[in-house]
Amino acid sequence: MATLVQVERGLAAPNWLRENLQLLEGGDGFPIDKLTAVTSTAGWPDAKVRLWYAQCYSVVRFLIRTQYRSSFYKFSAHLRDGRPAPEALYRAYGAPYTRMVALEHAWRYELSRSQMAKAGSQ
Repeated sequence: MATLVQVERGLAAPNWLRENLQLLEGGDGFPIDKLTAVTSTAGWPDAKVRLWYAQCYSVVRFLIRTQYRSSFYKFSAHLRDGRPAPEALYRAYGAPYTRMVALEHAWRYELSRSQMAKAGSQ
């Protein structure tokens, strides 16, 4: 979320973010269960930390733009209230988000569409 605010308010993405978003569009990144299980990046190599932040940014941006912004607020509130992530996701976004892997598939599909649109405009 912090990276999203930094980019949206700064009106420019840092170079490391653009580079890592390209990696994600190429299929790199963490499985969603591993991405959401991270509690600390201490001791990680810088490249892995940047990729993790880029993927978190991309998933949060996807969630905010998928439906109403209030859906993301509801999702965050359910997480804050201690609900498991899959339940929070379903309660906020509904079907097809019955499991976290459904989110991963939808997000990856959107990345691939973005990649195809870029290729088509060149």
